[in-house]
Amino acid sequence: MFDSADIRGLIDLNKDSSKCYTIVSAIFGKPGDKKPAPVYFSNLTIEGYKEITQWLKYLMKLHENIINRESIINQFTEIRQQTAIDENKGVAKEHSLRTIRVLKKGLTFEGTIDMEEENREWLMLLFFACKNLRYIGTKRNRGFGKVRCELYENQKEINFLNELEELCKPLDTV
Repeated sequence: MFDSADIRGLIDLNKDSSKCYTIVSAIFGKPGDKKPAPVYFSNLTIEGYKEITQWLKYLMKLHENIINRESIINQFTEIRQQTAIDENKGVAKEHSLRTIRVLKKGLTFEGTIDMEEENREWLMLLFFACKNLRYIGTKRNRGFGKVRCELYENQKEINFLNELEELCKPLDTV
């Protein structure tokens, strides 16, 4: 079973919110602290990165004319161009053409989160932060950067939604 005070302490903005800030500071550290934060986030890599890298190195040796750095970049990214519009004139602003490289839709990235100690409150905060993460990066309001973030431990998804739903149910009055 769960302690509803755990979740309530994370989401109740009507009470003293210093507990929330204490948990956030405990996870991410505070500016000027001498010791590092107890939670470490690795860089994200494309799903199957090690295997893909080995295959690409092998194929690049065999077919260097076909498979090269540029062809690999083109496999995973696209080029998009845009320009700013002069609202008064309704035409493109001079010198406003921008070219950006974006990741193709549907790529999956993975990384690790290492914690110095097992702490249920920290894990809950990370879970709810992941669930609230929807958009990252540039142009996130125009469809770029839409993401889904999930937490797993030993191949099993971490999920506190049932506990949150239980907490949100009205109390039965008898």
